Amino acid sequence: MKRFVGLIVAAMIVLAACAPTTVTPQTSTEQIARLPFSEAFSRVTTAINTQPYPSDSGGWVITSSDQVGGFISAELNGSRYQLFAGSVPYRAFVSVALVARGDAETAVNISLNSEEEAKKLATAIRSALGL
Repeated sequence: MKRFVGLIVAAMIVLAACAPTTVTPQTSTEQIARLPFSEAFSRVTTAINTQPYPSDSGGWVITSSDQVGGFISAELNGSRYQLFAGSVPYRAFVSVALVARGDAETAVNISLNSEEEAKKLATAIRSALGL
């Protein structure tokens, strides 16, 4: 009897795992900058290099960059004080992908983590590109 109940439970789990699900598509985060590709890439690099940063960090560092491939990644490592935990390290990360869309337009996709400094840099990049 225990074996039979076990088989029924296993069959129900398999059926539940195979049940159809509804997939909601992600909304596109791609934006179009009215700039040639080389100018857009240059502005993103300048925005990263000139972004103010908190005194508890070493500033934004470009960790990977490829103008031909059209991407730039930057990160900021710092520490913040939290009650009862003391100094806690954090890492802000921003990645920008650029794709030429003709001679005078560039598609831009900005990815970032949830750190406040990453949000500030992403805003600065959008501003530099006129988005």
